[in-house]
Amino acid sequence: MEQNVWLKFESAIKGAQGLVKAKVESNQYFKKIKIAPSLKKFFAGNYDIYIYNGSCLDLMDKIPDEFVDYIFTDPPYDAAIQFGELSYLWVCWLKFNNNYLDNLIANEIVRNKRQDKDFTVYHSLLSSSFQKMFKVLKQDKYLTLTFHNPTFKVRNATIRAGIFSGFDFEKIHHQELARPSAKSLLQPFGSAQGDFYLRFYKPVTKKQVVLPEEIDEMRFERIVIETTTKLLAERAEPTPYTQIINYIDPVLAKHGFFSSLHTGLDIKNVLQKYLDVKFCLVEKTISGTTGKLWWFKDPSIVARLKEVPLSERVEQTIFRKMMQKGKVTFTEMWEAISIDFPNSLTSDSLSIKDALKIYAKQVKGGYWLIQPSIRQRVNQHSEIIAILALAGKRKGYDIWIGKREQRDRVSGVVKGGKLLQDYISLSSLKEINVTNRDVVENIDLLWIEEKNIKAAFEVEATTGMTSALLRGSNLDYDVPKYMVIPEERETQLQNKMSSPLFAQYFNNENWQVLYFNAVRNEYLKQRARFDIHSLSKRLVMRDVVEEYNKKTQIEIF
Repeated sequence: MEQNVWLKFESAIKGAQGLVKAKVESNQYFKKIKIAPSLKKFFAGNYDIYIYNGSCLDLMDKIPDEFVDYIFTDPPYDAAIQFGELSYLWVCWLKFNNNYLDNLIANEIVRNKRQDKDFTVYHSLLSSSFQKMFKVLKQDKYLTLTFHNPTFKVRNATIRAGIFSGFDFEKIHHQELARPSAKSLLQPFGSAQGDFYLRFYKPVTKKQVVLPEEIDEMRFERIVIETTTKLLAERAEPTPYTQIINYIDPVLAKHGFFSSLHTGLDIKNVLQKYLDVKFCLVEKTISGTTGKLWWFKDPSIVARLKEVPLSERVEQTIFRKMMQKGKVTFTEMWEAISIDFPNSLTSDSLSIKDALKIYAKQVKGGYWLIQPSIRQRVNQHSEIIAILALAGKRKGYDIWIGKREQRDRVSGVVKGGKLLQDYISLSSLKEINVTNRDVVENIDLLWIEEKNIKAAFEVEATTGMTSALLRGSNLDYDVPKYMVIPEERETQLQNKMSSPLFAQYFNNENWQVLYFNAVRNEYLKQRARFDIHSLSKRLVMRDVVEEYNKKTQIEIF
């Protein structure tokens, strides 16, 4: 759509996010900040900042060695944007065009055929800028550069320039667009929209840059497959292609992949080769959009995956944060998640928002407010365990309650005041026939008869569905296992059943589902005479779960 350029210019100056408003805000921010009038006075140490209007390459020639604490830069991306030529009109208008074109041709780091700069020239100029940054940066400090170019070749060249200047390449972080696209995230071979941040580290001791060995195709392929396998096992869930390539690049750097500028090798080609051999694409829905993520074709190739899926670990962090503060901004939540799950484990913003919607609702001012039902369900956790303990006791079973729950106090429809440990009829599980006893001791509730576990219950009011499955996997298949959840978590359960790992545990290890309100209502109906046999063969499992598991539940009451 065509727009009037002068109106756009006026908006950029006077608009809500225009230059005038920005200047007013910055004046307030810089009220106590001393801005140096010259570089010489800044170096003298009496000022806070200096704004240099010129080439940073010229500036770095004037900066003493190891003087800078941190560098953040946004370098040119090969031939993607011709900043110099695009600025020529404004340079002429402002009458800054003294030798502008000559300086542009001599100094701008860009690939441009009209300027006789091919890719090799571009990379040489880029390498020179990295060498200057390495020289002025202090030891044990960092350089971060933002990068946006979907071409594998260009990203490799940028990383190579940093490594050969003496930097250690540490990580890549993907910064999504302000309005991210679930479609781009779910592309099996797509390049992510938004920017990448590449972090380089200057080691404490000066080291001689040793050229690593040339990496061959076989070695490259092995590194890609082994690293992808490790990443999927660590995340324990189907993973976007973007996360895979971001995780692999630093590993390739350490193995010498960037020793050659033109390798002809590509992660995408290797993954395509092993699709339907070692890996498969799994359908996944994120924010209403369905696409493909990467997973193991045969998960058994990895020694029994025991990690809780990353998405569930993120949910647990969100839950803890919401319980602590009650109201948070999305930025606060993302920061908390980035700290708990750095590097390749940092989740995308769309998945974080989907998890936030489970526990909170968006309110005015950009805040997320905890759902009232969340605190209610947390309070009902011990109540449900007590109801099921009473049911088991009336059926003649011994009762064990998980160690972490034993000190919780019972309230709600059950007579309050007692601790859950008061419902236990066994002092320990030492005489019980189980493996990994220390894990089994933390299952929420066990019904036991003659040293054998007859039923297991995991009451999950808010989080931990996969953790419950992992604990239950230590019991024999024949032991009925019940996951007890609030009715409103039914959709969440359906989503988890789309995860191959979750579905495998749930379907193959005799799990069924009970719902909070169903259990509470039956107890309320029966508590005057609470005859545990009066509800024989009553099913409280929803139809949605019966789709996954057709087994008959044992009599609960």
